Amino acid sequence: MDKTFIFEILNNFSNSNIYKLKIIYDNVQIELEKESKDLKENISLDEKTLGVEQTQHVPEAVHKVEKEKKDVEIVKSPIVGTFHSAFSPGLKPFAELGMIVSKGQVLCVIEAMKVMNEIKSPCDGVIEEIYAFDGDILQYDSPIFAIQR
Repeated sequence: MDKTFIFEILNNFSNSNIYKLKIIYDNVQIELEKESKDLKENISLDEKTLGVEQTQHVPEAVHKVEKEKKDVEIVKSPIVGTFHSAFSPGLKPFAELGMIVSKGQVLCVIEAMKVMNEIKSPCDGVIEEIYAFDGDILQYDSPIFAIQR
């Protein structure tokens, strides 16, 4: 898969009504997801962006939209590590879109130095957005979930 082909996929995806796309070709896997159906801002990617091994799935515009919403709690990563939606692949995720969660309920685990760290809900509410995919490398303070209180 060359960069031209990837740019074509990105361009077609951003101009479409599709909100989630997963492509597996040989040993390459590409997952694309638009963060919000209400988000009108286009994200431009250049060759430098594609050269980065890990990219964040959360555009800056999403942070602005979330800050404007009232009664939304953004759960952020307290550590650097690998995001896992469940303890093991194939198991049901701890949290899914639209799920009602309680304060203290486990939402995901972040693996750091072979240690599984449980990330718990800071409040009661409904999972409104999930910003991370299984296997994503999260940085400190990266948004993971948006919970509508």
